[in-house]
Amino acid sequence: MKRLSCDSNGGLLRALSALVLAVGFLAALSGSALAQDNGTWEQLNGTVNLHPDQPGGFRLNLDLHARRMEGKFLGIVRPGVVFDLMPGLSLWAGYSYVPLLQTANDHAQQDLWQQVLVGHKFAGLDASLRTRLEERWDGNTDGTSLRLRFMGRLSHDLTDSMFAVVWDEALITLNDTDWVPSGFNENRLFIGPGWHLGANRVEVGYLNSHYLANGAAPSATNHIVMTSVFINF
Repeated sequence: MKRLSCDSNGGLLRALSALVLAVGFLAALSGSALAQDNGTWEQLNGTVNLHPDQPGGFRLNLDLHARRMEGKFLGIVRPGVVFDLMPGLSLWAGYSYVPLLQTANDHAQQDLWQQVLVGHKFAGLDASLRTRLEERWDGNTDGTSLRLRFMGRLSHDLTDSMFAVVWDEALITLNDTDWVPSGFNENRLFIGPGWHLGANRVEVGYLNSHYLANGAAPSATNHIVMTSVFINF
């Protein structure tokens, strides 16, 4: 394992301090009056590279999620196609099937989605920005909901195999439908360690999912243990 330098330690401490403040801010937002829930989310992401000897070309991607909260289970099956324009810049498109199982009113949502992913390494950090547009519909109601998702991610290597990661995602509904109102209605903040396993990686940590008051729905916050496995073929 490589040793951390003083500069690396100082940068890490500053990053951790900022993360602690961010988590504390979200905890203050939640407050005792807000609905709160605990749960676990698991993610398995697999990518097949169709251009292993070229800088640009196509990849195939499959994203699987299992999200367990009290009295509710949400799954996601999300296949997609990726086109790498150049190192650090890729275009994505795909489909999602999202079954929701709960005490009553089991149903499924579906969507088509498109996204742009930009990544860059600087000052010992691996940074990426993702913008995704989703065209969503629900099995129980009429109307197509348009949603934008903005995500920023930073990771920093601690050893040859271990790293620290933080990401934040904002979800914004663009139009009113019978089943979801427009507006900025959710923020997700993740912090935790990760491990490089060759070309693959595993991340385990804390996710705060904060729902903002929107329409008839009150503000709420969820405290989640999230595990993500990324496999590259």
